[in-house]
Amino acid sequence: EARQTGAIRARLLAEIGKEDMMTLLAGQPETFVLQYPAEPLQLKAGIDGNLGRLQLTQLSLTLPSAFRATATGSIELPLDSLRRKGEMSLALECGQLQFLQALTGGVLLPEGLALHGKASIDGPQTQAHVQVMQAEQERMVLDAGYHLQREAYRAELSVNGLDLHAFLPDDSLFAVHASLQAEGEGTDLFSPRTRTHVQGSLYHLQYGKRVFSGIGLNAD
Repeated sequence: EARQTGAIRARLLAEIGKEDMMTLLAGQPETFVLQYPAEPLQLKAGIDGNLGRLQLTQLSLTLPSAFRATATGSIELPLDSLRRKGEMSLALECGQLQFLQALTGGVLLPEGLALHGKASIDGPQTQAHVQVMQAEQERMVLDAGYHLQREAYRAELSVNGLDLHAFLPDDSLFAVHASLQAEGEGTDLFSPRTRTHVQGSLYHLQYGKRVFSGIGLNAD
């Protein structure tokens, strides 16, 4: 087994002011430019280790009144496709992001929305778990996995009372309760080895004064 040599230690601290951001994002709508926060975008990053083990000690991107995103993690033997093993934790907290509506066609990430995620890799197998919090309540959970060699995948999505109106304030969609499961293998639609199965249920969806429920999906 070859010895792993060569240490890495890197740190990055940066602040990008509004004027510099508007230079980078030239040609954006005037509404976006006017509403973009005056405080600087803060970037912090740190990585330590070597080719035997790398650790992301810190990664954060913060626009104080708008959002904060962070990540930490580590991976062992990153260049070995069979023996590598690692994990990463992610978090996103949303504040006042109304200025983005000029770019998203009215879609909004509501204040108080939070995302917490964990991802891992063990040889060719990857896993992910994501929670979406709204009003400090767990509203959506995603569990997924993908095998890089076999191209096998699975995903389970559960939605419990997510308020769609907070994301689409100009629309009449409100709370949704639903679930979706998918599994399969292969991505070549013309290969006889490719298979997939999808099953879903819509338990409750309010659209204006109407409520839709009891809708199912089952497909191969």
